[in-house]
Amino acid sequence: MVLQDLTGPFRAIAESTPDAVVITDHNLNIIFWNNGAEKIFGYTADEVIGMQSTMLSPKRYKKLVASITAKARKDDIARYPGKTSDMVGIKKNGSEFAIEVSNFFWKQEGAFCYGAIIRDITRRKKAEMALEEARNVLEDRVRDRTATLTKTNEELRTTIATLKRAERELQKKGTELKKKTAHLEEANIALKVLLQKRDEDRNDMEEKILSNVRVLIDPYLDKLKHSCRKCDRNMYIDILDAHLKDITAPFAKRLASSQFNFTASEIQIAKFIRAGKRSKEIADLLNVSVNTVKFHRNNIRKKLGISSSKKSLQAFLAQFEKE
Repeated sequence: MVLQDLTGPFRAIAESTPDAVVITDHNLNIIFWNNGAEKIFGYTADEVIGMQSTMLSPKRYKKLVASITAKARKDDIARYPGKTSDMVGIKKNGSEFAIEVSNFFWKQEGAFCYGAIIRDITRRKKAEMALEEARNVLEDRVRDRTATLTKTNEELRTTIATLKRAERELQKKGTELKKKTAHLEEANIALKVLLQKRDEDRNDMEEKILSNVRVLIDPYLDKLKHSCRKCDRNMYIDILDAHLKDITAPFAKRLASSQFNFTASEIQIAKFIRAGKRSKEIADLLNVSVNTVKFHRNNIRKKLGISSSKKSLQAFLAQFEKE
């Protein structure tokens, strides 16, 4: 591509993308500006052609831009892979917003030319912040509960130590105090049973939380990390948000109880059905076949006792959650 050939297929491709496509000469003067750039930054092509591209970002990014262009000049440009960076852009009205910039370079008659594909990632940044905040809230809750359990353990240890000291003192008094000693032994047994039950309840709670996180959160975090499309990212973020709220809700606990004995897959599919997702949508989200989803739907109806009924499974699950 040469500077005088910014038409034809290149222009058609550049104008069809919603991202900004900006090309400058070796002095960083803008020589190409597509419709995506006009929508993102607010400038028309007539307003920016011939202007310095540094006007599109705050002064604090001047060194970063200079280092990228300097590296392209220094390296063999045919082998230079370009660079993608998260930066901040400036709109025509002066407001700053988050952008992702992918640079590319070539030589024109011995001179360097620079290009950039710029994407507005404001919504993505907000979503990442919301996810981080949700994760912090969850960690705070776990930390608070752990602190409470630690304090309770210490109090119980102190109580047991006190009772044991009292027991030793009572044993020294001989026969007259045997009845009181027996009562204390019974109290010790009761405390041990309570401690054992408390430990079992704590382990059960931890296992349920970890199981819910592995089933409902980890798969979508992995999909979110490897997703390139903005619409997929937003969908996975919505799913994560809903599942984080469900972790402490009674719906999943009831389905997993011995009364119904739902599997992890059945619980996950039941949540999607309750949310109004169709079998095809659920299959796409879980990366399984539609027949697999239908198989689990039939099992869910059987375990809920409505396999021979014409009741809507979505409506039944919604009512089931309120009961």
